Amino acid sequence: MDEWISFLKERTSQETRGKCQKFKEMRATQTLVHRTSRKSFACIEDELPQKSETPDAISRTDVWIYGYEKRKKNEDDDVEDPDLVKEVKKYKKEQGQQKCSIKDDAVVKVLGRRS
Repeated sequence: MDEWISFLKERTSQETRGKCQKFKEMRATQTLVHRTSRKSFACIEDELPQKSETPDAISRTDVWIYGYEKRKKNEDDDVEDPDLVKEVKKYKKEQGQQKCSIKDDAVVKVLGRRS
């Protein structure tokens, strides 16, 4: 019972309420849906080379695209990617196979630098 009371005190504290409000405001500004289920980008980065014919060519942009593009549930589905994903794919295609630094890859060109 003591642990339960301690848990309730923590969850109802001003500090916890402040954190909850902060994250609620952050979620409200998000426009893209993360489509990787419970997988993190690190897990995707580990899995993509196993699925690819050219595992050395997997870039940060490929991982980002995989995380945000829509997936077909079956062959009959008509899937439309969000505009930002389309733009990232366009810039990636323009860059070709050349290596880009993290400061000027397709994701940064579309979303902009974040501090």
